[in-house]
Amino acid sequence: MRGFAVVHCLGILTSMFSAVMFSRGLVNLWYGRQKKLKGVSIGQVWKPQADTSAKT
Repeated sequence: MRGFAVVHCLGILTSMFSAVMFSRGLVNLWYGRQKKLKGVSIGQVWKPQADTSAKT
C-alpha cells in the first residue's frame, strides 16, 4: 500500500510539472513575439517614508 501511495504522489507531481512547463512554453511561444513587458502594474506598493525630521 505504501508503494502505491509513493508512485501515486510521484505521478501527480510529474503531471503537475509537465503541465506547468508545457503551458509556460505555449504562452512564451504565443506572446514571445510581441513586445516584452518591462513590468506589470499590480497597484502601488506601500513603502514607509524615511523620517527626514529625525534628529541624530
